[in-house]
Order: sequence, then C-alpha cells, then structure tokens
Amino acid sequence: MRRTLRSLSVVLLAVAGTVALGVSTAMTAAVQLLATTALIMGGAAHPMSTPPDSLDFVTGYMADAEDHYIDPGDTQNINRVAVIYPAQFFPVFGTTTFDDSVAAGRDNLNGCLRTPASCDYNQSVPGSVAPAEGDEFKVFGYSESAVVASLVKRDLIEDPTEAPTDVEFFLIANPMRPNGGILARGFEGMTIPIVGITFHGPTPTDGNIPTTDVAQQYDMLGGDAPASPWNLLAWANSAAAYYYLHGQVPSRSLNDPMVIDQGTYGDTHYYLIPARRLPILIPLEQAGVPGPILAVIDAPLRVLVEAGHVRTASPGEHVQFQLLPTANPVTVVVNVAGSIPVGIDDGVQEAGLGRPLGTADVFRPFGVGGTTYDKVTGEEVPSTAEPAREQDPEPAAAVDTEEPNTALQASTPDDSTPPRKRGPLRSIVRESFDASETERKSLAPARDRPLKRILGALTGQRSEPADTETKDPGGEADTGAADDAA
Repeated sequence: MRRTLRSLSVVLLAVAGTVALGVSTAMTAAVQLLATTALIMGGAAHPMSTPPDSLDFVTGYMADAEDHYIDPGDTQNINRVAVIYPAQFFPVFGTTTFDDSVAAGRDNLNGCLRTPASCDYNQSVPGSVAPAEGDEFKVFGYSESAVVASLVKRDLIEDPTEAPTDVEFFLIANPMRPNGGILARGFEGMTIPIVGITFHGPTPTDGNIPTTDVAQQYDMLGGDAPASPWNLLAWANSAAAYYYLHGQVPSRSLNDPMVIDQGTYGDTHYYLIPARRLPILIPLEQAGVPGPILAVIDAPLRVLVEAGHVRTASPGEHVQFQLLPTANPVTVVVNVAGSIPVGIDDGVQEAGLGRPLGTADVFRPFGVGGTTYDKVTGEEVPSTAEPAREQDPEPAAAVDTEEPNTALQASTPDDSTPPRKRGPLRSIVRESFDASETERKSLAPARDRPLKRILGALTGQRSEPADTETKDPGGEADTGAADDAA
C-alpha cells in the first residue's frame, strides 16, 4: 500500500512539474512577445562598443536616453540595447568618412529591426538582452546616429519587407530635421567630396511611424541651422550653439517645462530646447561680463539672429537654403527698435531692480516680434497678455477692442497694441520737462537718479551716498531713492 501511494505521489509531482514548466515557458514566451526593446545609438566618436567607450558611459548614456526622451514618465520596462556602428567623422573623429560611418550604422540598424538575430550590439552591458522578433522597438538616434535612424525610417517606408509592426523613432539633434537640419538645407543628393558628407534631404514624415524630434535652438549641426546663407551673425551664433550646447542635449529632458512643444507635422512631434542666452554671448559670460549687460545686448542681437531662421514654417516642412532675405527688412528694423527697451528691462530685472520701462515680463526665445512664453510654466503667452499700461493724457480717441488694427500690429514688436502704461522712468522724465524749475528740483530723487540707478545696476556697481543728506525744498531729507535702491 505504501509503495502504491509513493508511486502515485511521484506521478503527481511529475505531472505538476510538467504543468509548471509549461506555464513558465508560455509566460516567458508571452513576456518576450510583449517586450519593449530600445535600440540606442551614440553620437560621433561614441560607437557604443567597449572599448573605446567605457561601460559607465554606455550605461549612463542609455539611462539618459530612456529617462529623458524614450520614457520620461518611467511607465515601461524597457530592454536597453546599445547598437554598435563606427560613429566616425573624418577628419575630426577617426579615419572613416561620415557617409561610410552612417552607411555601416544603417545596415546594422536595419538588421536589428528586420532580422534581430543579426543585430550587432554591446553584449557586455548588464541586463541587456538581444532583440527578438515581435518586440516593440524604440529607436534612439542622437546627432550622427539620428541621420542613421532617419535613413532607416526612410528604408522602412520604402521597403516594409520584414519590417517590425511596432516601431517608434526618437531623433535628438537631428541634422536631417526638415526645417533646420543642415543636411536638409542643401541640394538633396549632393555630396561634399573628400570628407564624404551627403545632403540626404529631410527625415520623412509621411510613413505613419510615430517619431519624436528634439532640437537645441540654434544648433548648427543639431537641427536648427539658419536658412539664410548671408546672415553671418546667425551662422556665428549657430556655430557657438554647436560648440557650447550640442553635447548637452542628451542630458536635457522633455519634462523640462521650458522645452517648447512645436506641434505635430505628419507622423512627427517636434520639440525645441530654447537658448536662454544667445550662444554667441557665452564667451563673454565666461570672461566675466555681468549678466545684466549681456541681457541688454541679447535682445537686439536675437532679433538679428532670428532674421536668418524661418520660424513661420513648421519644423516638419522642408525648408532649404533661402537666397533671398528670410525676413521682411522693415519688420526687422521695427523689432530691433522695440527690443531696446525690452533689453534694458531684461538687464535691470536681472540686476534685481524690476522692469522700469514697463515692457512685458515674458520669455522671448525668438526675440521681440516672436512667440512669447511664461517664464515659470513655459506656457505660450498670447500677445494680448501684455500687461495693461496706463494711457498717456492725450485727446480721447475711439479704440476698437474687438477687431485688431492690423496696421498697428505690423509696427508693434510684440504683435499687439495694448494701451501704453507710463513706466516710472518715463513718468519722471516727462513730468520734469512739463514742470516748473522748482517742481523739477522737487521731482528729482535726492540721491541716485533713475538713469544713474539703471547704469549702476547693469554694471553691478552701487553709487556711494553723499557725505551730507540732500534736503528737499521743504527742508526734510529725501529717503525715497534709498528706499527704491533697497
């Protein structure tokens, strides 16, 4: 009897083990079928192989790619795969030309997507598993590898043979961005000899393949090159953006409230990382020039720089080099004039003394005349949100508040015509001209006059009080200037 029970127990355990093994295998297969695999490629000089890249660099770079762009909300369990390619750019990085490096990466990435068993990836990365058929793919390309990813996207559209059914692209600092990418600006198909750089044209947007494209504002090789070949100031600023800001893009994040959502065009969603300071001014900042001075200079310079870009078209519209001026010269002159008080207010505010000329306290990444944003939330601020300004005492005139005056809008830097408010500085100046001699003396602050205070704020210097207090005509000490300075 005991022997029979023992045999029955063995049989039951064997059956249970078989069932458990079958369930485990089925669950593993299901998990693999539903796996999300991120195929991550590096920029120039970073092939994602070890060596030459360190393992710390590869794992850190892939973590940034996932956390900042692929899945900033940390909602998925993603298998990170470091896809290898030469990542060279003769004569700057290595001995392989840009075109040959891109071609090698293109072949490998196509293989990773169509026949995953052939994928050449860094197997030394902890936790990284080979991609498999049926995976949901997230392709991440930055700078040079964004070109690789763009061409592979084009390949998948033109030849969907063995193409995965679920794939999404993330193109960061993309030189093929339709409006801004340097490789999309030139004549498509033209190749620069010796160095081997081909103008591949724009990344396609008509393939119904979800794509996210992120550019750093003004980055010459990262998706925001000028459209006008004649605007040398814009090109100098763009080169500075590449030098100072291009390498920081992978560490930025779509969660940053100041990242500008530029909308969707075709199958692609576009974002822009704004430059709070013109890159061309960064060397002066590093040399110790006070921030308020740079803020004053930034405003008019930004208008001139923006004249070399085409902001009226979507980033997804193909815009090549423009031989004719890209902006209306009259509008540029008007906006430069309007940028002067804005720059003064920006500088004084950066010095901690408010905005004495009363211009709107908004973020103007595209300069005066461009779209404005809230400085805290990053939300777009309509032009009508300019703070109301107290109207000057002039003869009453009928103002139509429902239908905008297009003639006035054309001459107003911020495309709005709100009632003008007399700022503190302008009030003092105007009243001093209208007042009598005695009244002018009483209106003048006893210590620092407004212009002197502004200049002191911009230069970072504070004027020393006089040895003896200045008395007003009534014989009492005037402490208003001291209170204002405090």
